[in-house]
Amino acid sequence: MVGETAEASLQRELRRNSERLTVSGRATMLFGAWSVVKTLMTFFLERYNLIQTIREAGDFSRFQVNIAMTVIFVFVLLWISLELSFRLFLGRTSIKIAKTGKVGRKYLVLSVCVCIYYILTVVAEISLFFQSLRHFSWQPISWQSFSLQSESIRSVVRSVSRAISDNFVTFVVDMTSLSINLDMLAAALRVKKLKKALSEQGG
Repeated sequence: MVGETAEASLQRELRRNSERLTVSGRATMLFGAWSVVKTLMTFFLERYNLIQTIREAGDFSRFQVNIAMTVIFVFVLLWISLELSFRLFLGRTSIKIAKTGKVGRKYLVLSVCVCIYYILTVVAEISLFFQSLRHFSWQPISWQSFSLQSESIRSVVRSVSRAISDNFVTFVVDMTSLSINLDMLAAALRVKKLKKALSEQGG
C-alpha cells in the first residue's frame, strides 16, 4: 500500500512536470518566432540610421553603402536563422522529453548555453541602462534661474523616458526568455529523474 501511494505520488509529479516542460517548449518556439519578427523590424526601422553611420565612417559611394547594407542584412538573416533553429530544437526536444523522459547531452549543453547567454544579456542590458543614466547631467535647481534651467530639466526627463522605453520591452522579453529556459531545463531534469525512479519501482 505504501509502495502504491509512493508510485501514485511520483506519477502525479511526473504529469505535472511533463505538462510544465511541454508548455515551456512551446513557449520557447513562440519566442523564437517573436525574436525573428523583432530583429527584422529593428533592422528595417533603424536602417536609415545605420546608413547614416556608414556614410559618416568614411567617404563611401552609394554603391558601397548598398553593398555594406546587403552584407549586414545577410548577417542578420544568418543570425536569426541560427537562433530560430536553436529554439525550435529546444522546444521540440522538450516536448519529446516530456513523453519519453530521455534527456540527451546535446540538449543539456545547448540549454545551458542558452541560459548563460540570456544571463549575460540581461546583465549587460542593466549595465548599459545605468551607464546611459550616468551620461545625463543632473544639476541642482536654482530657483533664481529656474526659467533657464527648466528646458534642461525637461530635456533630461525626455532622455530618461526614452532610455527606459527603449530598453524596457527588450529587458522584459529577455528576462521572460531566461525564466522559460531555466524552467524548461529544470523540468527536463526532473522528468528524467522521475521516469528513472518509476522504472526502478516497476522493475
